[in-house]
Amino acid sequence: MTASLSPQFAESFERADITETFFSEDEKDDLRDYEKREQAPLGDPKSSCNTNIFFGFFFDGRRNNYVKANSTKAHSNIARLYDCFPGESVPGVLPEDTDWKHNASSYNNFFRVYVPGVASPFKQVKDSGEGFFDATLGGGAGRQSNERIVWALALQLLPSESYKKGWLKIKDERGKVVQTLPNADPYSEIYLKRNEWWGLVDERWLTAKDGLSIKWDEFVTNIKLAQEFHREIKSTFHKNTFVYYGAGDKKQASFETIEWKVSRGITPSSANRPTQNELLAYRHDQVRTSGSNLIYIGGETVFMPTTGYMATTSSYETSFWKIICEFQDGRGDGTVPASSGSNPRLAGGKNVRQQFRLSGFSHEPSYKDVTAQRVTHYAITKISTLADLS
Repeated sequence: MTASLSPQFAESFERADITETFFSEDEKDDLRDYEKREQAPLGDPKSSCNTNIFFGFFFDGRRNNYVKANSTKAHSNIARLYDCFPGESVPGVLPEDTDWKHNASSYNNFFRVYVPGVASPFKQVKDSGEGFFDATLGGGAGRQSNERIVWALALQLLPSESYKKGWLKIKDERGKVVQTLPNADPYSEIYLKRNEWWGLVDERWLTAKDGLSIKWDEFVTNIKLAQEFHREIKSTFHKNTFVYYGAGDKKQASFETIEWKVSRGITPSSANRPTQNELLAYRHDQVRTSGSNLIYIGGETVFMPTTGYMATTSSYETSFWKIICEFQDGRGDGTVPASSGSNPRLAGGKNVRQQFRLSGFSHEPSYKDVTAQRVTHYAITKISTLADLS
């Protein structure tokens, strides 16, 4: 048996984010060709839509956290890959000095999202990374992993102005719809509502305990940038587009609408019950929520200790009203509703050559479905035959 040591790596390989020293001259020539191919054309609004958009989602492993690793520089492979991916970052997750600096203006169609590992601090989903629930259950049972995935996907899945009107509904205790939004513009009517409990963001969530906070004005700027981006790519498809989408039910059910349902809670011992109409104007600081889909109006958490050999403490919530988000109400793939999945055929005109309505799979693992694989193979074959190679 023989063995040999690996040759010593050059210092230039220690910093993959420094393009000039990490790559050879030949590799940099190749990179420039690839970058030019993928950059959005400037100066022509129509041509600027004829480009690819790149999203990079970097979910760090258990207890791994970019910021906490800064002191020792013991960053995970996921954090290092995030450093190598160019483009715009999500403000407030990491310090500004981690933003992509190299030739940043050339990567306007690249977007990167870093998500700290479970059992580590992540204020965007109210995970402190400490204590029994966040640290112990996070590390042992993956608590708050689902919230991380939903948070990352929400950045790309907010309904735009093209989505149907009235997708946010609030129902009273009899099931009657008492408020429907948006009437026209979800950005101003929902996403940028600063105080209302049914708005997109509680401003307090933007304030980091031990990290970089986001000011409300910065949040507004980002939402307006998203609005401009949505308007720019609206109804834009390659001339040889083939589409399949999920239209399943049960396990693949998706949210066509968001419906908040009001019901009576266990009445507290004091104070007067607000009317249901008054609830519509309540602010974030007038409701109680742990970040789940259950909201309490008034009341408190009541603890009830028990006695005996196996003494424990149980608890219950008192409230004048409870508001809960109802379950998925439409077909889809568990993420995208069928009405959105089927939209390309309506919006893309002749550019959308064919569209396939399928079922039986979820959003992320759709390519594991045999029918989806066959449709994909068929689409690639058709695109190849339609390609203009002259």
